[in-house]
Amino acid sequence: MIRFLGKSLSIVLILLVIFSLTENTSLAQQITANNISTIELNLSPSNPNPNEDIAISLSSDTVDLDRSTIYWYVDGIMRKSGTGEKLLNTQTGNSGKITKVRAVVSTPDGEEIERNLEINPTQVDLILETNSYIPPLYKGKAYFVSQGSVKIIAIPNIIKDGRKVGANNLNFKWIKDGIVLGDSSGLGKSVLIVNGSVPIKDINVSLDISYSGGNPIASQSINIFPSDPKIIFYENSPLYGILFNKAINSNYFLGNREELKVVAEPYFFNLNSAIGNDSTYSWSVNGSTVSVPGNKNELLLKQSGRTSGVASISLQIENLARIFQYAGNGFSVTFGE
Repeated sequence: MIRFLGKSLSIVLILLVIFSLTENTSLAQQITANNISTIELNLSPSNPNPNEDIAISLSSDTVDLDRSTIYWYVDGIMRKSGTGEKLLNTQTGNSGKITKVRAVVSTPDGEEIERNLEINPTQVDLILETNSYIPPLYKGKAYFVSQGSVKIIAIPNIIKDGRKVGANNLNFKWIKDGIVLGDSSGLGKSVLIVNGSVPIKDINVSLDISYSGGNPIASQSINIFPSDPKIIFYENSPLYGILFNKAINSNYFLGNREELKVVAEPYFFNLNSAIGNDSTYSWSVNGSTVSVPGNKNELLLKQSGRTSGVASISLQIENLARIFQYAGNGFSVTFGE
């Protein structure tokens, strides 16, 4: 009976030793797993343009980078080294040229850790087109105005494997004032139509481009500031026609000429034409409202007798469909000797 107990005690002791070793081994494995060195490379900006200054930094929750010796390589050439050198400033190359960055970290414990990053610069341009009214032969651009609409065209310059990637092979995610425009986003959707809102405010539009909806490979944003529509006056000469090369500003000297025909052009209104039914013109001379018999954007001024003086001309234009599109302007006419 005593021998049996002795053997039983021996067996129990052996099992305890085995269990203890197994528990210690598992604990050691757990400690080793929890101490795996985690070092990350961070790129700013995250999607750089060609030939743009960039910053690459190291971060870690487990490695004391401030006491580590860090070596930085760009395209195989050492650019920087030293204790605690966690930041590297460099520049991307031309579009499609991949920049290879390598960081080697020598920790205080003698561990050597390497991180690599390949940077392929991409670029996307955003072109704005508005459908607001401008007169014929006007060489300037049409502006986006209150309650107007603007077309935004994205032109990506993304090169992969030596070839430019077409817009139809890219996924476009449009964001307006922080809200993703799902219906306007998707594969090949490189054009966005934005309408001005009420109350009138600036509009922020951003774009993320990716392959098949993955992480963004190119980004761009733009702020759209609504302008005010304008009225500009021109003389309609009986000999030369409308003198678009010289606007009538604050004062026009008529002298002894018998008449002056003035044409008003409504710049940047969302109108089908200057004389369509979607706008109203309110002319006044010396404060009194006058009606015009012909085109509503033309006013004929005549003088009779040999008197002299100054007449004040003013005009108000309103868009009937968009109440926040209105403008006023005026000038004076000096007549007589």
